[in-house]
Amino acid sequence: MLEQIDQNLDALTFDLGSAVVLDDATFRLLIPDYYNIVGEMTLNGVDVHFADGSPDLERFGAERCETGDEKWRLKVVVGAGRPELTRWDVVLAKVDGPDESEVVEFNRLNDEMLDLLQAGEIELDREALPSAGVPGEQILAILDAPKDTSGDLWFHLFVLVEEATATVPRHHVAAYERWSDLARAKIASHLLVYLTPNYFPTTGCRP
Repeated sequence: MLEQIDQNLDALTFDLGSAVVLDDATFRLLIPDYYNIVGEMTLNGVDVHFADGSPDLERFGAERCETGDEKWRLKVVVGAGRPELTRWDVVLAKVDGPDESEVVEFNRLNDEMLDLLQAGEIELDREALPSAGVPGEQILAILDAPKDTSGDLWFHLFVLVEEATATVPRHHVAAYERWSDLARAKIASHLLVYLTPNYFPTTGCRP
């Protein structure tokens, strides 16, 4: 995906300007490559600005707030319901979901990881779980369920592993990483990254 963005930015025959505005959406919590998309734009000399009030301003700083001078908006869409693009829109990357065999493999690994979790082989910091927010709450609920009925086991466990609240045994790390790769592909099913003209620029951020 990032290679697509790099290649398509290189192929542009017009000037994007010094910055684009990334449409604010909750998808950043669901797509592990969200910040990589921002980084790839920056590496190609295009600064990414955010809407007034965006949580990303806390990460990147108030100076990255939109100014109203940006000519293009950067959009990321996930899911089968891709928008109908106009001739003015510019596709930077398009990723399809996993094939049937990968879905079968993901489900098998999902069951395997659930078994490891419920058997206690994936170590959990029980004292830290209550303060881990929604992921901690969901993992505790999954522990008491006969199977993962939420479908969100990977996302919640991924957050806990990244925060060192959960530890995967060394001899299961390869399976966990493969499961993670498939989960990312599943989450990013029908991922579309594109630019659209900024027809209605704002006046910028509040002081």
